[in-house]
Amino acid sequence: MLIPWGRTLKYEGKLVCPYGYGVVLSNITRAQLDKAFPLDAQELLLPPHLVICQDEMTDKAEAEPFQEKLILILAGCSINRQ
Repeated sequence: MLIPWGRTLKYEGKLVCPYGYGVVLSNITRAQLDKAFPLDAQELLLPPHLVICQDEMTDKAEAEPFQEKLILILAGCSINRQ
């Protein structure tokens, strides 16, 4: 879905909905990931800002940080693709 042509809009011809990419590790906690891969290796393989781990999406986890991470994943990818 694209914004229709012919209008003088800032986002004319761009996608209507945001998109992005990341990874959800539903059976691995952030501590397990940090133990398995040094932070410099994570930056190359799985950048932390694009990864959501098991302990970040539990019922006990606060909703706001989780939502902010999703927004950053979408916003970061959309900004890079414009």
